[in-house]
Amino acid sequence: MLARLIVCLCLGTLARAQTPVATPTATVDPRVEAVSIVFRLAGNPEYNKGRSKAYDAAIDEHFGPHASHELITYARRLRAESGVSYDACMSLAIHLDIKDHMFVPRISFDEVTSLEKRWTPETAARFTELLNDFARESDFWGFMDEQRDFHASCAEPMTAMLAVHFDPGWYERFYGRQARGSFELIMAPVNGPGNYGPKFIDDAGEHVYAIVGVWEFDSLGVPAASTNILPTVVHEYCHSFVNFRVDEHASALEPAGAQLYPMVEDQMRRQAYGNWRTMMYESLVRAGVTRYLLDHGDPDGADADSLHNTDRGFLWHRRLVDLLGQYEADRATYPTFDDFMPRVVEFFNNEPDRVRALLEQQAADRPTVVSITPTNGADDVDPALTEIVIVFDRPMADDFGYMISPQLGREAFPKTTGSPSFNADMTTITLPVALEPGKSYEFYLNSAGNSAFRSAGGTPLEPVRIRFSTRDPG
Repeated sequence: MLARLIVCLCLGTLARAQTPVATPTATVDPRVEAVSIVFRLAGNPEYNKGRSKAYDAAIDEHFGPHASHELITYARRLRAESGVSYDACMSLAIHLDIKDHMFVPRISFDEVTSLEKRWTPETAARFTELLNDFARESDFWGFMDEQRDFHASCAEPMTAMLAVHFDPGWYERFYGRQARGSFELIMAPVNGPGNYGPKFIDDAGEHVYAIVGVWEFDSLGVPAASTNILPTVVHEYCHSFVNFRVDEHASALEPAGAQLYPMVEDQMRRQAYGNWRTMMYESLVRAGVTRYLLDHGDPDGADADSLHNTDRGFLWHRRLVDLLGQYEADRATYPTFDDFMPRVVEFFNNEPDRVRALLEQQAADRPTVVSITPTNGADDVDPALTEIVIVFDRPMADDFGYMISPQLGREAFPKTTGSPSFNADMTTITLPVALEPGKSYEFYLNSAGNSAFRSAGGTPLEPVRIRFSTRDPG
């Protein structure tokens, strides 16, 4: 099972309840790299956000001559016709094995139950067939050998950071029962800031993967891993302890989940959470991460985590975290999380009415942009303009969040000459800038994952795209 590049961290099954949990070892996986590179060449935006310019350039130089391969065309078709993107790509990757430098299904695609539903047995088989031809034609394995040192530099900082800062024993202490199957931590340099948690199920149990993008680098451009990434690893690890419990109580959770999901469907789908069950996985995992932060003496991090999750549509997150606090405080009554799951079901049964009322309140309090100077969308802005002024329809909280355009990047953000500031009544914010002639600018107020612009009452502004171009004096 890819012994050369993958270290499998066995967490133990229910039958091996005394097996200790080890700190995960990060690796770079050729299955993940191969599939990520293919969808990068196919133009999927989520696989074109790599943060290492040198690695991206190496990919383009090595594989660019093969960008017209039938596999790339097929990948584009899968995205257009079946929505194969984001986590669906990584799901296929971890359902493959490698034998003699050939990609093969771990279980027949006709029999496997855990492959993401955007794949059919026929499309998965055809993709795998073409992937092998592409790997041979493009000398994929030669590329992996050439990049061995870079791949090691992606994995080693993560392993070292986790050895010091990660507490794998917390999961069994908290949940009271070990995970089912295994957990593997894979670094994915093609994926930039993208992280995925696919799973593979066989007779041995549920094998959960944390596929973590490489986005942190030191001043010399070498991959790094600060504790900022720790919540991501904690999150993915939680899936091994949460998902099967949601599945065991699915019939009891479905009535509430089926009511809640349509209320927040837009936000869920933007995060590739396509149904109520996935939303339930994420709800309990995210609440578990916040409890982990609280249990490890990071109340500020826990508060920021709660705000982040609420902004992402998990409007019940803080209440669920508090509920899990009751579980922690009464382990005599609830020795394991299994014993507490009826309380979780009861909690969600009460949430639809609460969330419905909260959404009505937010709609009444949600701020809007009244005007923007220069005019949003203008293509003849005077480059001598020194301020960008944004007026809101109501007083705002004293915070702001200008977001880099994911399409055009940092180069499209105006050069600033000072700090943003609100006026006295908190309805207008001014950003001092130095514009260049003949240039297009684009940025956002807020994003799906960052809602710093809020009303004074705390309701976030819906993301606003701002774009304009300056006149070229020539």
